[in-house]
Amino acid sequence: MKKVAIVQSNYIPWKGYFDLIAAVDEFVLYDEAQFTKNDWRNRNKIKTRKGLEWLSIPVGQDIRRRIRDVELPDRRWQEKHWKTLEANYGRAAHFAEVARVFEPLYLQRSHSHLSALNREFIEVVCGYLGISTRISNCWDYDLIEGKTDRLVSLAAQAGAHEYVSGPSAKSYIDQRAFASQGIKLTWFDYAGYPEYPQLWGEFSHEVTILDLLFNCGRDAPRYMRFVSRERATMANRTAMSAPAPSEHLYNMTTRGYSVVPAMLEPSDCGRLKAALSRALAEYRPGPTEQSRNDRYLMHDLLCRDPIFGHLLEDPRLQELIAPLLGPSWIMYAFTSSSLPPHGTNYGNRIHVDSPRWVQGYAFNVGVMWALDEFTDDNGATQVLPGSHHSAATPSPEFFDRHFVRLTCAAGSMILFDGRLFHRAGDNRTGAWRHALTLNACRSFMKQRFDWVRFVPTPIADALNPQARRIIGFDTRLPTSLEEFFLPEEHRLYKPGQD
Repeated sequence: MKKVAIVQSNYIPWKGYFDLIAAVDEFVLYDEAQFTKNDWRNRNKIKTRKGLEWLSIPVGQDIRRRIRDVELPDRRWQEKHWKTLEANYGRAAHFAEVARVFEPLYLQRSHSHLSALNREFIEVVCGYLGISTRISNCWDYDLIEGKTDRLVSLAAQAGAHEYVSGPSAKSYIDQRAFASQGIKLTWFDYAGYPEYPQLWGEFSHEVTILDLLFNCGRDAPRYMRFVSRERATMANRTAMSAPAPSEHLYNMTTRGYSVVPAMLEPSDCGRLKAALSRALAEYRPGPTEQSRNDRYLMHDLLCRDPIFGHLLEDPRLQELIAPLLGPSWIMYAFTSSSLPPHGTNYGNRIHVDSPRWVQGYAFNVGVMWALDEFTDDNGATQVLPGSHHSAATPSPEFFDRHFVRLTCAAGSMILFDGRLFHRAGDNRTGAWRHALTLNACRSFMKQRFDWVRFVPTPIADALNPQARRIIGFDTRLPTSLEEFFLPEEHRLYKPGQD
């Protein structure tokens, strides 16, 4: 049952705006609407020593234009806004951490239109909070005339079963219009927010989300309603029970693979599948054969949506992989492994994920998160047990006689040695079968991409230290003598990389 909300973009909105985003499956930015003066489109409130003050983007007084047509002046306002935030929140408990995410948006980014700037800020905040709701523009759909009719049409085109509206729209929305299209209309309730630690006197809810982030950091969802209920970050997952890591280590050492149940919640799988499905739909193969072969093996997911990077924050990942590759292991590759209905993908060939073989020494470990149940019918991964113990390549006939299908429930994780021969199966069903894969490697090895430069800064900066280390932030090489001679605590290539 798909939920949709349609709302104008705001500049650094308050926390309730993001709760509404988290409560729906698609959030449509309605910037085709008329720009309104003295509203939230280009300004918001912050707390200061003198009380509440507005942060306003100077856009002129002309209201005879759509929000999407509002142009921005030069970038001087951006530096002014950041200095104001720094002056009033510099003492906040989590300012330094959150500033790493937002300072580049103010001092390094540039937009010609208000709508694009608002959307970038909204998406970066969503990434920090772990909200994976699809955000789209209303002009992605056909726009018809009529205030309510247009909203009904947009919701229907987005595939909504339920339209979630803010309570202020009760004065003009015709509820019967939604009912006539079979779309349920519900009103979002902004009441009941708890107070949180806040600077500068009496508490106020009517401030930008940045106030909550600067004061509470990663604990911000505790003071929200739908974000806290709908999203438990991977970083907060509890450690595995004591016997589990040793059991999986034994499986990996002997047969070369192990299946770890219940690593993802059903809600995790649903959100990840939704984000992955969008990426697959948007992919356009290039002119090379490899780009066509890899159409179901998406290589840039970490760059597309913060939800994928949050998988790297799971502390259980470190428990499982560190005994195999050392504590400072990093990521070689991160891709999808989706099988289309009645089809397969390039992983269907018999292969290994590491070209190097040294007896008893693993260079790479494969990780696969099953977002759907893996069954015989939908192409469960096939492995040749124990094949990582030999440098020899098995014949197709030998593989076919001895392979094992790794059937498992959705939310399971499959670990396998990079030298274990395996292949994707054939999906004989009429539904997609989705999975995500991570190729982990030792810290001295080269990665498939320069992930530190490839992953957008706002996404990388919102991740915890473990995820950043996995991406490669602890194994960067200096590009100048100044970087080479940095004090040890600031070195790009951290010491102790085993």
